[in-house]
Amino acid sequence: MSLLHPSAPIPSFPATSTLSFHPKSITRATTRLACFQNSLNYKRRPPILLRRLLQIGVTFGKWFGDRYVDTVMDRTDQMFEIRAAELWKILVELGPAYIKIAQAVSSRPDLIPPSYLDELSLLQDRITPFSTEVALNTIEQELGLPIDELFSEISPEPIAAASLGQVYQARLRCSGQVIAVN
Repeated sequence: MSLLHPSAPIPSFPATSTLSFHPKSITRATTRLACFQNSLNYKRRPPILLRRLLQIGVTFGKWFGDRYVDTVMDRTDQMFEIRAAELWKILVELGPAYIKIAQAVSSRPDLIPPSYLDELSLLQDRITPFSTEVALNTIEQELGLPIDELFSEISPEPIAAASLGQVYQARLRCSGQVIAVN
């Protein structure tokens, strides 16, 4: 017994298909898939999301509470620079996304007071680098080869650090050219 009607054509593609995909459509589809997978990760792991939201809420809540107490005790002017430094530390602890937001805000003197502007502008160029071991492992994973096979030398410490990465100076094993590795 056949499930298909005998006169119904079966859709197929010729062996030499002329189908082509535009790179932007593939990129958009990949981005949508990545966003969907990320949303699934958080749907499967609500405790992780809740813990992060609690961390952010408590951290900023304490800071805003301290600012409120300063206002009530009429010591806002004396504590302004201290609270600005605390905000800088909070943003660094919360991670790269908050550092990037603060960097963007620090370029807008019309939005924030000068003391905060001074502290947040430090986020432009004074970010503490993360572990070199972690960075080198990440480089190996992304390039798919051990560091020793790729480079004859690599700086033991980063020559620059930013909110989303850090840069090492290295010498390519194959050509001897000195390059920057991010």
